[in-house]
Amino acid sequence: MNGKAERSCGMTVGEVKGKKITTIEGLPESNPVKRAWIKEQVVQCGYCQPGIIMQVAALVSQTPTPSADQIIGKMDDVICRCGTYPRIKKGIKTAVQMARKEGK
Repeated sequence: MNGKAERSCGMTVGEVKGKKITTIEGLPESNPVKRAWIKEQVVQCGYCQPGIIMQVAALVSQTPTPSADQIIGKMDDVICRCGTYPRIKKGIKTAVQMARKEGK
């Protein structure tokens, strides 16, 4: 929402009125995070991935070269029931590299 990752499950329609909303479907296929997730085959079941991808996309757009601590801080409350955290970390690293290379 307005370029920041937000949890939609706890929001009312009134809270988002007049705000710019981007969903996983609205994130372009050319986005480095989506491309990195495919390249690194991050997804296992896919249940949590839309939220994780949106969290990473917001992080990369706001902080093009995040430190390890910044990544951990943003991703600390993200839960993947399949435990794909090593692949998620690899996907984040690849997305940051792609975004940096493309100047995004």
